[in-house]
Amino acid sequence: MRRYSRFLGFEVALIGIGGYAFLLLLSLLGLQSPPARRSWVGRLLLAGSGLGLVFTCYLTFVELFVIRAICRWCVASAVIITAIFVVGALDWRAGGSRPAKGGW
Repeated sequence: MRRYSRFLGFEVALIGIGGYAFLLLLSLLGLQSPPARRSWVGRLLLAGSGLGLVFTCYLTFVELFVIRAICRWCVASAVIITAIFVVGALDWRAGGSRPAKGGW
């Protein structure tokens, strides 16, 4: 199973930790930014979580159809990244990531 613990030469767990750290930093940056600058932060957060969701789908496929084993931590991570993506998409759709008219 060690063979599937790496992706493109990197430990999958390390990729996950780095990805979540990136999303956390973006979220904190979005909270601290003035409204006019939140647009690009929201789009980057949505893109990053979308990339994480695609990677999670790949890992889930490997678990189900190649390894034939389920990792409870991987399931929890899949739920979390899906939630982050859905909230980001809903925020973007509602216009929450766009600069307000008359904003700075």
